[in-house]
Amino acid sequence: MAYQNYSQTDPRWAKQRLGTVNGINLGMAGCYVTAFANVAEHFGKNVTPGQLDDIFTDRRMYVQGNLCTDDMLTRIYSDIKFTGVYHCENVPCDLSVFNEFNNYEHEAIVELDASAAPGVQTHFCRFFDYNVSSGVVRIVDSQDGRIISIASRYGDPKAVILKVVKYVGPSAFRPAPTVMPEITPAPPVENITPPSSAPPSIPPSVPVEAPQAPVVVPPPVSPPDTTTPVVTTPDGPRLPDRDSATGRTLATLIQAGFATLTVAIVTFLLSPDAATTVADVAPWLLPALPVAVSIATLINNLNRPEVRNY
Repeated sequence: MAYQNYSQTDPRWAKQRLGTVNGINLGMAGCYVTAFANVAEHFGKNVTPGQLDDIFTDRRMYVQGNLCTDDMLTRIYSDIKFTGVYHCENVPCDLSVFNEFNNYEHEAIVELDASAAPGVQTHFCRFFDYNVSSGVVRIVDSQDGRIISIASRYGDPKAVILKVVKYVGPSAFRPAPTVMPEITPAPPVENITPPSSAPPSIPPSVPVEAPQAPVVVPPPVSPPDTTTPVVTTPDGPRLPDRDSATGRTLATLIQAGFATLTVAIVTFLLSPDAATTVADVAPWLLPALPVAVSIATLINNLNRPEVRNY
């Protein structure tokens, strides 16, 4: 996991007041806050020294306005555990204390005497790594954010290290190891005959047939329906169409019946007894005339073009 190393002299927060003490800023005395921010950054918290100073100030966690206690980071992030302090202010530092901090989950902040001048000039930095064979201890210097060996800038680490503040963080932030993908060798290339432009030959055992045109079978034709059922209209059933077989047969029968009736009447009128008979049948013959007119009208309708509005 990539992370950045912060510097207390970064222009973004170097002039920010440290805690609540006027005249003291992060660029001048913010090394411990910067070391805390670098440890938190290592564990994926992504908090700058300026932001961390604001948190400490807002929660009134500073002692005497701007002094840090060793466990302040745990009081902000419960998953970064403060586990204790190794003191060596009055004895040479046993560098084997750093063996455990080469483990990713373990972090440390070292307090140094940063000057050879009389007295102690304290300076706090995040521990980076320790080379057991060479005895080189490297730190992330809070002054400028660079990774340096303690000996290159401050002197013998056994002499200048005053104490080691220990933290253990969440292992979930351990970066995944880079694994190179396995490359499967390609199979050996066998002798492959390039394709020929000639068409492929057909084995003699397979007969070759010429393509045939598809046979189109016409759909079966149903015979015409000669029966015409009675059609129901809004006014009730109507007679079959005049052009149907039933209509033509009915018209023929009515015409023949009407012609036979006409011949019988004419024959009767020409007989000797016609006068007497006419006088006898007149009372019932006259009411039958409307029936005869209706039959004639029906025959006429069957013989004229049909007009529909339904």
